[in-house]
Amino acid sequence: MSEGRILNNRYQILSVIKEGGFGIIYKGYDNVLGKDVTIKEIKPELLGDPEIIEQFKSEARHVAKMNHQNIVHIFDFVQQEENFYIVMEYIDGLDLSALIQHCKKKGTLIPQHITLHIIAEVCKALDYAHNCRNTDNNEPLNLVHQDISPSNIMISKTGQVKVIDFGLTGTQEIFFAEDDQLFVRGKLQYMSPEHVSNEHQLDRRSDIFSLGLVLYEALEGKRFFNLEHAQKIIETLRNGKIKVRDLRSTPKSLRKIVKKALEKSPDERYQNSNEFFIDLVTYLVSTTDITSIDSELINFIGQYTQTNGSVQPAPPDQGSDLVDSFLEKYKRDDAHNSERAEEIISTDSSQKKSHTPAQPAAEILTHEQASSVTNYFEGEDDIKTIIDVIRLSERGNKKLFIRGGIAAAGLLMFFLFLDIAFQWSATGTAIYDFMFPPAIKITSVPAGAKVYLNEQLQMGETPITVDKIQPGIYKLKLTLDKYNPIVKSLLIPSKGDIKILGEQSRRGNQPYNFKFKTSLELTSTPPDAQVFINNIKYGLNTPCSITWEIGEICAIELKKAGFKDLTGFSLDTENMIEEIDDRRIWKFEIEENPTVRYKLNGLFGKHITFNSKPSNAEIYLDDHPKSIGKTGQSTKIFLTALPHKLVIKKKRYNSKTIKLNVNESTSEEFFVTLTRPVKFFAYDATNGKDKDLRAMVTSLKRNGKTVMKKRRTPFKINLQNENYTAVFSKDGYRDVFVKIAKNDEAVVAKLEPSEGQFSIVILDDELNLPISDVEIRFKSLDDPDNSTVVLNITDSEGTSNGGLRPGLYLIQTRKDGYAYQEKSILIKTSDLNLIELNLKKL
Repeated sequence: MSEGRILNNRYQILSVIKEGGFGIIYKGYDNVLGKDVTIKEIKPELLGDPEIIEQFKSEARHVAKMNHQNIVHIFDFVQQEENFYIVMEYIDGLDLSALIQHCKKKGTLIPQHITLHIIAEVCKALDYAHNCRNTDNNEPLNLVHQDISPSNIMISKTGQVKVIDFGLTGTQEIFFAEDDQLFVRGKLQYMSPEHVSNEHQLDRRSDIFSLGLVLYEALEGKRFFNLEHAQKIIETLRNGKIKVRDLRSTPKSLRKIVKKALEKSPDERYQNSNEFFIDLVTYLVSTTDITSIDSELINFIGQYTQTNGSVQPAPPDQGSDLVDSFLEKYKRDDAHNSERAEEIISTDSSQKKSHTPAQPAAEILTHEQASSVTNYFEGEDDIKTIIDVIRLSERGNKKLFIRGGIAAAGLLMFFLFLDIAFQWSATGTAIYDFMFPPAIKITSVPAGAKVYLNEQLQMGETPITVDKIQPGIYKLKLTLDKYNPIVKSLLIPSKGDIKILGEQSRRGNQPYNFKFKTSLELTSTPPDAQVFINNIKYGLNTPCSITWEIGEICAIELKKAGFKDLTGFSLDTENMIEEIDDRRIWKFEIEENPTVRYKLNGLFGKHITFNSKPSNAEIYLDDHPKSIGKTGQSTKIFLTALPHKLVIKKKRYNSKTIKLNVNESTSEEFFVTLTRPVKFFAYDATNGKDKDLRAMVTSLKRNGKTVMKKRRTPFKINLQNENYTAVFSKDGYRDVFVKIAKNDEAVVAKLEPSEGQFSIVILDDELNLPISDVEIRFKSLDDPDNSTVVLNITDSEGTSNGGLRPGLYLIQTRKDGYAYQEKSILIKTSDLNLIELNLKKL
């Protein structure tokens, strides 16, 4: 015990308030300022790693700079000999947990308005802490308390509400899942869902959830979660629904505040403590006269402090919870008070964010065994190895070798001596290590790492032996180009075995083997695929990051509903060699700047069958010049889950382009109908010329169904691989019915002309009497190149009848004694064309 000791020639330790596995809490006295203080002693072995010690000191300084009336003040940080001490404000009063328990014994509850006032004061403290900035660079500190609970809320005799145990928030990153245990800072009954999941960095909203649990407990007089069902609590926080029951006597508006603070999703909670504070104060103002609430709190707390005397329960626990949880496997302190203990949460290894090969389960020591930890720092300042006894043994062995040389086996013994001296073989090395044991032997994967003790470079590279190390705590660091350093805390005791934090003890000359780690950034297309590592399901879906120890083969398999499983990838991290069965589905790359890390993307896909009519069409993928197959039932094309462009081609048919984005719902069979271009022409069947008549295709049918109407020739149309029929029509021509076969590339209709009937009457212009024997000539004006002249002669009645193809004609008349006459007429097929001409005598 340290009672009576004076720290820094200033702080006198008076008495023990509490003792636990984390250290000892004392009541002390500041001889300079003449006031009571609380002194917390934290032993260095409980912080473990030297880097964490530095982080502990840095965080303590940050917390010491906080200045808020609702946060306990830290006055000093003292390092004396091997121990660390935090000097802080002494609070004369009760914590909220004790206050709740006192009321429970009396069968009452804390008055509702006093409860809300206490919680509102805590909100003020949290809002200040959450928004604190580094005074050196003005950067946000991002402080998160992580352990808001009734025992960390103090109420002094003067009615002041103080949040204690605010510190070391930055060290939350050191907690990690190991085997089937998850070490976290905080108390299980007051943890947020994201705190238990351990999947991402906590933020201020985690504290709000915890404070919501405290508010519920203070209102109801019982905890929201029952610690007897710890696993059920974990399951509820992770996967279940958080339902706020009871609170039946609580007004609806107040229940709404509690429920919002306890929303499972951080995004649906109060986003900061100030929002929580405003709702609480708004409710208080609407229901209570708050002008006297401070005096009411003083009177209420006085009922218990007067009865129980000055109470100082668990003062500001700056760092105790960090130490307790980090070394929980070495202690079971205060088992009777479950709330004050840190929780070890049993969890499935699949919940780990980063994957490491399974290690043997750490031995859980009893409370009695835990006390042996302190022995590591006791003893004289001697050297662990290379002592005079060994030197004497060495000289004795040399004499033995000389005598043995006389014998018949001298040569063999001499060789063995040289092997031991120069360590040529593994046998010689083993014997040398047995005779002259090193302080520590270190190997690494990969080999060739540099070794530092307290930043001092040791001679050689791994595998390496360090012969002389004086007792003490050392920072052991291994560095290797392109890998993150390995940093461990090395404890060299004056007696007993060496201890390295996180490593099992080695006996004799067995080496400590350290494996550097690398990371594998794993993604998939599409994302959210299940990950299997060496046939074991990983707890996270893609995208995710896997931390892997060098030297272990890492075989990856991805699974996603609706797709073919992705297999056939393994990575030899020691030799940086990957084995990939199909590089179409695995995209792999190595980055070596600044550290070695791997990126792997799995491309899911499907085997898809393409059928076409006609069949046996060539399939081209994503503008590749070579065909990847032909359409048909026997051909399956593997397509990755990406946008693709497929082109189906067949000679004499139009190419068909398919844009396909392969996903879970994409069909595994597609049918494509190809079309062929067909030209349509209409010619006059009588003139032998290939000049299109611009006839009308009035009907185009397939299997009795009309697929097109009224299109004028010439034209081109795309038709399927089917039989068609077409009807061609044109004035002056007979309609033509044409059959179109599957392989036809052109359709030519030969139209026969139809004639329009005419009757011409020739009369004398003066007498108006018929003129016989008049010669009549017809010349087509529609076809100027046609010089054909049709001759007719009028009969005795001056009439000439006949038929002509429909069109425009020039009529010429000739009769001796009469004047020559011309007239344009239009011959139609629909009616009889009546024409009358009057000739004048000469």
